Amino acid sequence: MKAMILAAGFGTRLKPITDSIPKPLIEVNREVILERIIRRLSASGFDEIVINVHHLAGKIKNFLKSKNNFGLRIELSEEKEILGTGGALKKAEWFLRNSGHFILHNADIYTNLDYQNLYKCHLRYNSLATLAVKNRDSKSYLLFDENMNLKGISSKKESGYKSLAFSGVHVISAEIFSKMTELGFFSIIDVYMRLIGEGEILKGFCDDKSLWFDIGSIGKLEELNKFLRRRK
Repeated sequence: MKAMILAAGFGTRLKPITDSIPKPLIEVNREVILERIIRRLSASGFDEIVINVHHLAGKIKNFLKSKNNFGLRIELSEEKEILGTGGALKKAEWFLRNSGHFILHNADIYTNLDYQNLYKCHLRYNSLATLAVKNRDSKSYLLFDENMNLKGISSKKESGYKSLAFSGVHVISAEIFSKMTELGFFSIIDVYMRLIGEGEILKGFCDDKSLWFDIGSIGKLEELNKFLRRRK
């Protein structure tokens, strides 16, 4: 089972930390976030992983080497220029195209989402992609109908739809590569919006019970560390 971790970003909202440490190697509760994601994916059966890298890529390479790739097959997709979530996925087609279905996972989130439940739900749906979502406040909402079919995106909650926030984890069918016509830098969400406009079925997987934190800024990182200290 294959997965991709998106780890190439500059982490500008985490400066000055990310001037010398790539965002995926930041520690949360004395645990490197990239290591936590890899170990959780491995525990769920995902034993072949590709990670896209750009900012301070050498430090991510050295970290993985020091851990002997956690006993997994881990490959790097090096980007000379940042490609965005969609462009990064397209560049990694060589690794993922024969996988059937794979997980795409942001490196700047902290979650205990059950990856196996998400994966099994995706297979039941038999959709092109299944996006993990939560009912929480957000700057952007994905809009779903009563059957959890993705219908659009909005900056606010829309009446007549289930307005849910994306959790940064999705299971995608490898069929998507034949449908990605975009080039260069682009977002996977933009691809999704185009595809549903063309009649493709994409689904949402709502899990409000799972823990989820965005660690993309100093404030969010501090909030998570405080939360975890309180749980001890």
